[in-house]
Amino acid sequence: MNQNTKRRWLAALLGAAAGMVVFFLLYGTSTLHPTYDAWILNGYDEWDIQQHYAGWVLFRNSHWAFPLGLADTIAAPDGTVISFTDSIPWGSIFFKALRGVLPSTFQWFGWYTLFCFAMQGAAGALLCARGQAKTGAGALVFSTLGGLLFVMLPTLWERAFRHTALASQWLFLLALYAFLEYRQNLHSGTAKFPWAMPVLAFLAVGIHPYFLPLVMMCALLAAVELGRQKKAWGRAALQFAASLAAAVVGGVLCGAIGSGTGASRSGYGDYSMNLNALINPTSRGATLGPGCTR
Repeated sequence: MNQNTKRRWLAALLGAAAGMVVFFLLYGTSTLHPTYDAWILNGYDEWDIQQHYAGWVLFRNSHWAFPLGLADTIAAPDGTVISFTDSIPWGSIFFKALRGVLPSTFQWFGWYTLFCFAMQGAAGALLCARGQAKTGAGALVFSTLGGLLFVMLPTLWERAFRHTALASQWLFLLALYAFLEYRQNLHSGTAKFPWAMPVLAFLAVGIHPYFLPLVMMCALLAAVELGRQKKAWGRAALQFAASLAAAVVGGVLCGAIGSGTGASRSGYGDYSMNLNALINPTSRGATLGPGCTR
């Protein structure tokens, strides 16, 4: 492991530590008690987290089936997939596999949010560590502060414990970092296949599909850079196809793709973002219908 790699790992660890510190300052430790779910049942700041938790509880008690994210205890008799309850399918599937040794009441949403804060800090620190010519304590302080800045983003705080899956913004940050590293390594002639892209695509579709387009955009940019710099458009197409295949495989496994079940579109459009959000993020004054504004 060369010095630059060691410096990046240390920056990521310090950024993760900064993220965890912010989490504890904001929320304390009560949400980390796995058998304490009163804060969820009370709705925290709204009722969405109750739906996410209920999805996990019902999925935990369902039979194993394919796709792995299918819960026959919801929407009986056919069941539905927990992608529609925003119950973070990969996490739910993992803990369902351990249900035989788990206590009767078990919530892991506090730990997952702590993980998101740590990963946000680590990814932010890695992005800030890129291209630094300096080494030593000064560079690490800069990277750590950069990671802290990413952890302080309102988009993370607003989603944590509300739409918990959407606190996984580290998926995009790591995909962006992987793209920037790949582009630089292509220029220097040291680029290898960007395995991070298929891995992140696989994770994204089973955490929340909202993140999949962002990850795939980074995968597409990496493929375009390969074609542009090396004139290897065939390899570039195969490289992008690998990320797309990983997303499809992950989606089929967890049920986000091709499960045969559906979800209502209630609220579709009301909770979307358009170009107006760039200058008017709260959509104040937007008209939803006759006599109805927000």
